[in-house]
Amino acid sequence: MEAVQAGLDEAIDRHGKFVSGFGHRFHPIDPRAPRLLQLVDEASAQQVVNGKFAAIARGVEAELAGRKNGRRIPMNIDRCTELGASELFTGSLAPLAGAFPSKGAGRALDRIASGTSGGASPDSASGDAMD
Repeated sequence: MEAVQAGLDEAIDRHGKFVSGFGHRFHPIDPRAPRLLQLVDEASAQQVVNGKFAAIARGVEAELAGRKNGRRIPMNIDRCTELGASELFTGSLAPLAGAFPSKGAGRALDRIASGTSGGASPDSASGDAMD
């Protein structure tokens, strides 16, 4: 959990209070995200993927809720798509991961997963909410 807190702090320090991939401009829950996350969970249960990125993203959701007095700021479709790709490109498909560039907070999540550190590129806050 400390790594999630540190990664989230880094993303907020670099990009402001809007955390890329969490929240939706028009819906309290992005209606597309739960199904994609469910598919990742099913693939993890079948050991097709390891579920590490989904667990980290859920940790970020929990940390955001804790910082917002319990108000959930769930993953949106962008984060679910990115974590799905990250799950698939872990291991034998890792060389293909460069085809799906990660933005701001996504790179912070990648560093949490890998235990590395490094800079992140500027990220847009459009559609993401942590207010």
